[in-house]
Amino acid sequence: MPLDAEEIELLRRLLARERWGCLATMDADGAPRAAMVAVVPDPLAGELLLHLSTLSRHAPNLPARPPLSLALSEQHAGQADPQTLVRVSVQGEAREVARDDASFERLRDVYVGAIPNAAQRFGFGDFRLLRVVAADAFYVGGFARAFAVGADTLRQVLRGTAGGG
Repeated sequence: MPLDAEEIELLRRLLARERWGCLATMDADGAPRAAMVAVVPDPLAGELLLHLSTLSRHAPNLPARPPLSLALSEQHAGQADPQTLVRVSVQGEAREVARDDASFERLRDVYVGAIPNAAQRFGFGDFRLLRVVAADAFYVGGFARAFAVGADTLRQVLRGTAGGG
């Protein structure tokens, strides 16, 4: 079943507001590795951005094994049942944006615009800017409201161009 206009708006709001997500990667030995990371949407490309230190334990995983899962959730604000929270899990690949890439300056500005305190970290040599290129997503709008979301639909939601129906 496709997302209706209400579900699209809930997903759009979640992606626009939440900056803290759980990134899951795979270690060289096949073990899963999860880490909390800052996430910023790029509404122009319809992608999510990460700015990660190469010193972190999960850092070697993404260049060697780009597939990832990135989960974002509405903040728990005392709801009696956390199963009612809006959430999404995005499956895709991480692609580094090189500092000499034509899009780097724009994407840095997008990221820093959403997280101003990150500006300083762009000067650190160990941080890399990554685009999450989605393959698909799984969206839950609350209890018993779960939807598979294709990559094209997710990009449209991030761009603000998705329609309901």
